[in-house]
Amino acid sequence: MELKLPHTRMVVSARVVAAGSQLDHFVYEGEAQMAQAQQDYYKQLIGDANSKVTVSRDEAVKDFGNGGGVMVTVTLACDQSEQGVQAAISLAYTIADGAVKFYAPQIKQDLINRGILRPA
Repeated sequence: MELKLPHTRMVVSARVVAAGSQLDHFVYEGEAQMAQAQQDYYKQLIGDANSKVTVSRDEAVKDFGNGGGVMVTVTLACDQSEQGVQAAISLAYTIADGAVKFYAPQIKQDLINRGILRPA
């Protein structure tokens, strides 16, 4: 079971859009997941939690203007040391990148199923 750590915000949103139509909606909104090893590492970075870093990663899945995309935003708190901030940025990017790689194929398949994208 995933432990909810304090001082974190990890949001995944996937949006479907179709050019020239009213179709524009969220397919998924929720939280990105942090592996146990990442949780253990993050506990060491929190420190006094007086600094926050935010990293966003997105990937579009489109065909001639139709399609959608996945955006992941991860905010982590850490101490104010340069080393702590850099480590938190690196960890946040790793989490965001992993979530994008996980959800992008799902969004692509949903777009194909809806007839918005053509199968490859």
